[in-house]
Amino acid sequence: MSTRGRSIVAAVLAAAVLGWPAAATAGPRAGAAPDQPAEPRSDGKVCATGAQRPYVLTTTPVLTARQSDPDAGRPDLTTTFAWWQVGGTLTGRVSQTAGNPSVVSASIPAGRLTDGGTYAWHARTSDGSHKGPWSAPCEFTVDVTSPEPPAGVTSTDYPADGPHGGPGIAGQFVISAPTTRPAEVVAYAWTTDGAIPPSAAATVPADATTHGATLTFAPARDGVVTLRVWSQDRAGHFSATPATWTFFVKAISEPQPVRPLPPTISFPGGDTTDQGGTLSLRLDANGDTSVTRFRYSIRSTALDLTAVPDRPGGSVVVRIPAGTLTGTSQVFAKSSTGSVDSLLTQGSFTVRSLTSLTGLVLDVATFLPVEGATVRVEPGNHAATTNAAGEFSFPAAELPAGDYTVTASYGGCSGEQPVYVDGSGLYLEILLLPGESGNESGCGSQPGQ
Repeated sequence: MSTRGRSIVAAVLAAAVLGWPAAATAGPRAGAAPDQPAEPRSDGKVCATGAQRPYVLTTTPVLTARQSDPDAGRPDLTTTFAWWQVGGTLTGRVSQTAGNPSVVSASIPAGRLTDGGTYAWHARTSDGSHKGPWSAPCEFTVDVTSPEPPAGVTSTDYPADGPHGGPGIAGQFVISAPTTRPAEVVAYAWTTDGAIPPSAAATVPADATTHGATLTFAPARDGVVTLRVWSQDRAGHFSATPATWTFFVKAISEPQPVRPLPPTISFPGGDTTDQGGTLSLRLDANGDTSVTRFRYSIRSTALDLTAVPDRPGGSVVVRIPAGTLTGTSQVFAKSSTGSVDSLLTQGSFTVRSLTSLTGLVLDVATFLPVEGATVRVEPGNHAATTNAAGEFSFPAAELPAGDYTVTASYGGCSGEQPVYVDGSGLYLEILLLPGESGNESGCGSQPGQ
């Protein structure tokens, strides 16, 4: 089965090499080892690893799993939860005894985890005589700190110097990212209703580059209006206080400035290029003769670049750098009369990766990178060796779009994953699994858990 986009080898395969009991005859038998713990959860959140790992909002999360033993004569079982910092060694263990079968849980003691740390854990069950296999690792990131509020909110459509706009007339408000830890912010909650908390407010996503945002909305009434904006981080925390912007909305009877038409954005030479390339960007005023210039920017709403049309209401073509960031990026632009801007509009372009496939090889027992692993891609017999960070890459020229099988090997360990390469720059993580003679010491030279 092909994998499109970022592909991560399911960590559940780890259980197969971390201690399955010997093959048993049909049905439960006396002396059988306990089952592998099932339904693992990190503080109530579904088990996941890598980019899908959840956030927990406490430094004492509760780890949960369902324990069982095929031997019905075993009334009580004990499940041990072991955890470690991702990229590190075993940190601690905690156990819980309960019936067979039952859901068991244990809280990681205070002082063992740090805010911002990313941890992995697994569990196994003992019946007093036998130990069952370890469960597949789960991961989580601890986040108990709220983000800082936005650095500020401004608006040229609704400035703070007097009445502007009017009820139902849209304006744009630029939200500046917090000065501390701006990359943690993924969205901003906003409202003009003083009774609404951030959890019930509307949201606007943060820009991936500037971490700020541009909000467009139309005030519902005239008079003095206060916009309140909170930062929201990946864990779902809101800033303790909002940034505010107070402005005065004209009464509907007062004359309103006429905005120019927003520009049309297009790419005459195509909207796709390679890393480091350039594209032709066309801005068109669509015949609105009040337009005398365009304001635009790449991957942000700063609008710090200007271009002049060939005539009032005409168009202009400029060259823009694509940069090295792969995938889809945005161009933002406004038309301007010199004193009044249009509403913001945007277009998008795609930057192709010069590397079709990159990735990381990890030891299944430690989740640490493996240096010197051989990575092969078939068909084509392409091969690469991982560097000290466990990384590998294959240039785009070697791998045209299509289905491939990627195999990694090191010593007696190996891992395999089918993928679909589409030229957009695929990232892959491969877990090395020991062969039949493997054990919990790991596939590389890294310490085990």
